[in-house]
Amino acid sequence: MEFLQPAALYSLLLLPLLLVPYWVKRRPRRLVFSSLLLFGDLAARARAGRWGRLYLPPVFFLQLLLLLLLFLALAEPSLSRRAASVALVLDNSASMQAAEGEKSRFQIARDEAAEVVRSLPAGARVELYLIAPALARVGETALTAGQALDRIAALKPLDLGEPALDYGAELGRLARERGYERVYFFTDRPADGQSPSVRVVTVGRPRGNLAVASFSVSRSSLTSPELSGRVEIKSFSPREEKFRLDVKGGGRVVASRVYTIAAGKSAAAAFENLPVYPYYEAEIAAADDGLALDNHRFAAAPPAGGLKILAVSPRPEALASLKAIPGVELQVVSPEAYRKGGFGPHALEIFHYAAPAALPDSSALFVLPPGGNPLAGIGAPAARPVISGWREPHPLTRYVNFALFRPAYARPLKLRQFGAPIIDSPDGPLAVALEQ
Repeated sequence: MEFLQPAALYSLLLLPLLLVPYWVKRRPRRLVFSSLLLFGDLAARARAGRWGRLYLPPVFFLQLLLLLLLFLALAEPSLSRRAASVALVLDNSASMQAAEGEKSRFQIARDEAAEVVRSLPAGARVELYLIAPALARVGETALTAGQALDRIAALKPLDLGEPALDYGAELGRLARERGYERVYFFTDRPADGQSPSVRVVTVGRPRGNLAVASFSVSRSSLTSPELSGRVEIKSFSPREEKFRLDVKGGGRVVASRVYTIAAGKSAAAAFENLPVYPYYEAEIAAADDGLALDNHRFAAAPPAGGLKILAVSPRPEALASLKAIPGVELQVVSPEAYRKGGFGPHALEIFHYAAPAALPDSSALFVLPPGGNPLAGIGAPAARPVISGWREPHPLTRYVNFALFRPAYARPLKLRQFGAPIIDSPDGPLAVALEQ
């Protein structure tokens, strides 16, 4: 017999509390009787202390049996044999890098998976899966226990978020299609429920965490030599946190401030007149943070002496107005000419009604991209969409007056694996930012 919710067995420790009502004596009451001969032995018991001799009537044992059955039912007992064909699914997303004492959550998950492998019967078939960047099998099929242990020891987490999936449905489908008798899912997500074929093993505990949500370095204008940095901090902590925020350039601290952020809130910081370096790093200096991975974010310095832009569009006249911006050097080509290549490096590539076969190495801006673009899905067109929200601070919203912003046409976007909405509407995001 196995228990799908073994943690519920700890409730059996509460059974001795049932003795308390039978052990504690009631306070005596004064009653008048014609004779006390029949109450001689009761008088001695009444004169004893409040904690008298324990007397258990038959109804006590009935109550004890009912409570025992109730607590066992909460543990969900299951009659099953030891599985000989199993799949081990490990959550290797970024949150599994959070530290839990001396080990990370992912190391604890690997140890738990190794224990499952060691408990399997001889000749069992094992297959390994990871969920990031997508749910997929790792290595060969039908691994032996020794091969599976070697594979598990070599697994590492990725700096990626977990895909948006209904894991209960996906793992159940995996068990049916591949014929697994048991699927074990090791994750830091809380388990909503178990089933005979899918077991969720939750590792770690909730911890406070601060994250650098965004970091950008820009000029006050395209031709200005002065640089300024903007940092957004997000709190995932249940309490108010005090922290130091450092901005580094060339490996040394060029600006530093101390901030206090409320639980679950965001805070913005601005750093003016930064010295010139090729790249910058924003870092949260926190003594005890749940996940150190998101305490850092990098930003490249904007180009000096003007901005070279390559614009790709089947409608070049729509982009001609960019030439009127001081400091902008614009080259407009058709999608067919872009596919042939042969263009020099540009600080920014704009794709208008177009999308490349592979993402460029430089920064890119997609305006009204086609449906086959590699970044986001396209929703139904919307005429005169209503702007319901926008993200501050962010370079895409820094110079927009949203009180006057009334777009005549838009195509809502549908995020796929990563990215963050920047401008929202009731129909979906109108602008999204994706950083890699």
